[in-house]
Amino acid sequence: MKRFILTLISFHVLCAVQAQHAHLYGSVANFTSGKIYLLKELPFTTDWPVIDSAVTNATGNFVFRIASKEPMMSALRFNDKVLRMYVSPDDSLYITLDIHIWPQSISFSGKGGKENNFYLHYRLHRTAPLNQNLLYGGYPQGIAYVADTCYANTAAAFQKQFKPGEAGPYFEAFMSQLALYQSAVKKLMFPVYQKYVKRDDSVQAGIDTSYFAFLKKMPFDVPPLYQADVYGQFLYWYYKNRAYDALAQPRIFEDDERILTKQFDIARTELKGAPYEIHAAYVIQKMISKNYITNAGKMIEYMKQNGASPDVVFALDRAYQRLAHLSLGAMSRDFTCADSLGNPVSLSSLKGKVVYIDFWASWCGPCRKEMPYSRMLIDSFHNKPVTFLFVSIDTDKANWKRALKQEKLNGIHLIDTKGWQSSILKDYNFTSIPHYVLIDASGRIVNADAPRPSGGAYGAIKQLLSDRK
Repeated sequence: MKRFILTLISFHVLCAVQAQHAHLYGSVANFTSGKIYLLKELPFTTDWPVIDSAVTNATGNFVFRIASKEPMMSALRFNDKVLRMYVSPDDSLYITLDIHIWPQSISFSGKGGKENNFYLHYRLHRTAPLNQNLLYGGYPQGIAYVADTCYANTAAAFQKQFKPGEAGPYFEAFMSQLALYQSAVKKLMFPVYQKYVKRDDSVQAGIDTSYFAFLKKMPFDVPPLYQADVYGQFLYWYYKNRAYDALAQPRIFEDDERILTKQFDIARTELKGAPYEIHAAYVIQKMISKNYITNAGKMIEYMKQNGASPDVVFALDRAYQRLAHLSLGAMSRDFTCADSLGNPVSLSSLKGKVVYIDFWASWCGPCRKEMPYSRMLIDSFHNKPVTFLFVSIDTDKANWKRALKQEKLNGIHLIDTKGWQSSILKDYNFTSIPHYVLIDASGRIVNADAPRPSGGAYGAIKQLLSDRK
């Protein structure tokens, strides 16, 4: 571990080199599509820009040539499979694999091969499933021990595999910092995840301030990790905890627009250059995934005005444009589903009233727990210009109708028996239920991730009705 620590301290003495060319070539068995894509890895998204593409010949061979002044994280994409690599400017990597035996068949050789075999093993080992209850359901000392042990094991494995100087200072610095930040992320996640794992809203991790002492040793500007996902995760979890403290909010598992906005604001006063861009982009992606589209658009515009790099702006713009139709004031996408009698009902036919949509299913426990609150919500707006639209993704109509009788809910009830394959889920960007959407009387989006009936739904609808007057 001592060599790892010394590498962390001495990395800054490395100087930039002249642009050189790395060569990637190899052979892929059982790959029939013919085209392989070379990607540039970005730490805040999996929608990575394409550097180049190659068509394999009859034997599955391919060749890439990369011009670079410094090491970079890149990846090869074979249809739905992605192979991540650490590429130095003068590498000559030979890669072999069998698509049918993934990832066990992957092997690197040539200059840079030993480093990439080590990195591949590290990724496969690090991403192995963990028992979250054991990892985060215990005590701070326990997670700190697990995290420190993981870091020590990586350091020991590296020193066993490579002689001093054999891997080169760039890769050694990269791996040492990668392992260090991975352990830091585990520690930072603990306060939030403990409550989630224990399934108890009253649980708050009793953590003394000394628990976070490890942060004093963590540099925030770490060039070798600019492209590594764990660096973005570290900045995200660090400023997430800072935002909880700043807002005097209890640590919860779910992302919240207030928390995301606050951590964006705090970070932009403390970070500069690449660290700021990485963290900001990570937060914006979280915003987009949670359907906080309007705020995400404002943040992207701020980054553009403050000179964000083209790669970052391109990736964020692309993610934003996919879901711009869910931003405040955008016209809601229409859909048509059958009611309990089999008659088609479209969302557009409900214009003229505020529409509160509840996406649910009979088998969804959290959905059913919200139903008593839904009944109270409906009663609260009796004789008001509000339509309560319940859209089930049940694939079994009998189960759906049975649940309707049990819940005794007023409102309009529709079903899309395509279930998780429904195009509505993609249009409204949700992968879990219950999910709620609030639409104004003209059919425009007010909130694509609206509050639950048990939460702030009453206030949101009341405010919308008041704004109409």
